[in-house]
Amino acid sequence: MEHLSQNSNAESILIVGYDGYIRQVIATALGYAPSEIIGMPLSYFVVPQALETALNQWQNFHQHQPNSSNTSLELYTTATHKDGRSIPVYAKFTPLADRNEFLLIVRNYQEQIRQHERLQIINDIALAISQLDVEQIISVLYERISELMETKHFFMGLYDEQTQCITLRHVYDGDERLPDYTISLSKQSSLSRWVIENRQKLVIQDIEHDYLPVPSENYGTRTKSGVFIPLVVYDQVVGIMSVQSQKTNAFTDEDVAMLESLASPTALAIYNARLYNNLQRQLYQVKALHQLAERITVADDPEKITKVVV
Repeated sequence: MEHLSQNSNAESILIVGYDGYIRQVIATALGYAPSEIIGMPLSYFVVPQALETALNQWQNFHQHQPNSSNTSLELYTTATHKDGRSIPVYAKFTPLADRNEFLLIVRNYQEQIRQHERLQIINDIALAISQLDVEQIISVLYERISELMETKHFFMGLYDEQTQCITLRHVYDGDERLPDYTISLSKQSSLSRWVIENRQKLVIQDIEHDYLPVPSENYGTRTKSGVFIPLVVYDQVVGIMSVQSQKTNAFTDEDVAMLESLASPTALAIYNARLYNNLQRQLYQVKALHQLAERITVADDPEKITKVVV
């Protein structure tokens, strides 16, 4: 029943002697079966670059453990998967009472590293676009997303609730940037309209075979896969972001998650930029009215007042 010890959660649970050899296997990861690792030294599974550091920590712990207040050893190192890949792992050694053995738990923390990197990227982008105008926001966002995935086919759509229109900005079609393009939601059915009206993402991996909620329309080269993300803030839709490709299955779950994570800070940045522009416009109007009032006040006859108003 060896297969029952295989652990799908990328975690190994082992009993290890003080000599560093594996004595018992409760669960395994990294592609190994229990029979392949029983009796093997732990050093066999650590990549050479990390072996010296891991052994020094082990020896130091082993020498001081009997008189130490620490009850376990925790370390981060790099292990070797059976297929040859190097996998970052977290390892925790806990002494077993009255036995010259440790309980060893080894966890793959590669996903945690990726999550941390994604969060750092999202925070960096959110900070970069937080105090820009709309044009700069789209430009910076496009540049940063291009560092993470293919963006030869990209657009940002800005939604105007009053006119019921989406204006496609920064439309990239291969190596060409196309002119801005406006879609009337009241007159045209499109994937962008569906995403905005339903406030749901739309992921298409194969446009010829995947189910589409509405027929697709093309502005530029016809693409084969794409991701459409609504931009929503304070329960208002401010736009849509889309990355597409001429390849099928071009976008991974990680790509989609990254775009979804960027949607909120992008929507907030666009909302704030629009709000600032509106306030500036109102301030200009108030200032103009104030100047007009001053000119009327100093006018000394009706004819001059009429000229001032006109």
